Amino acid sequence: MSEIIMKRLKLFFVFSVSALVFACAVLVQENNRNTIPRKLNIKYEIVPSFVPQKCCFSPEEETVFLWEKNSSLIHIYRKGKEINTIGGLGFEDSNFSKLADISISPDGNLLTLDSFQNKIKKFDTEGRLITDFEFLSLSTPALFDVSADETFYIYDDNRKEIVVLSSLTGEESFAFGRFVFANPTQLTVSRNYVTVYEKDENISHVFNILGQFEEDIEGNVQFEENQRFVLKKFYFESFVGKKKFAVAPYSWNDFLIKNGYFVLSSDEKVLIAEMEYEKR
Repeated sequence: MSEIIMKRLKLFFVFSVSALVFACAVLVQENNRNTIPRKLNIKYEIVPSFVPQKCCFSPEEETVFLWEKNSSLIHIYRKGKEINTIGGLGFEDSNFSKLADISISPDGNLLTLDSFQNKIKKFDTEGRLITDFEFLSLSTPALFDVSADETFYIYDDNRKEIVVLSSLTGEESFAFGRFVFANPTQLTVSRNYVTVYEKDENISHVFNILGQFEEDIEGNVQFEENQRFVLKKFYFESFVGKKKFAVAPYSWNDFLIKNGYFVLSSDEKVLIAEMEYEKR
């Protein structure tokens, strides 16, 4: 095949890929404009006997994991009722040396970050240890989340950046956000974005899934169905239409959207819900 033909084929491939990327971008924008958050459907309301530090919901057997504030205890609820508690200080399978964060794996199990042991432990919905992942390249892991392809995004407080690691090999793929963060308090990985919230500054740093900086947005911002939602004091609000949801007489401390479920917690209550959308 001649060199000219090869060049033409390469040009055709580049233009085809560019056209496909452009078409996908336009489609996402159209979906974003035409999809409106309409109603928040409450799945569970839990009134625990303690103040939650962080809450996660797993669709597997409708399980809620509540991390008790100022402790290393995780309370497990099944369909709104508490069934087990794991954690406590120690070195046994269900103990933690320093519990730093929790999340939900793509298969619906609980993931916990132990910053002292440099480990992420994986538990089933009953609280039994399945496996653990050790990351020797990290010195002070403080926050984390996991993507749909089971890649870990871990904020290392010593390196002041987010480190991306394979759950299969434990090897570091890349890192980003170095020296952007002052005191991050929450890290969330959605389908397209990595969001890091700093409570003291009340600002969310938004990156794409490849670690490229997108923008800073005021408030605790979460993404779902190509929509943005921001937590206010007594409710959260959609960027499209500025509609208010989960209006309460008390302030919400934490806000998380994961695997299509909205999780809010206050000193008094935990709310698990799904958003209902409508097309224009």
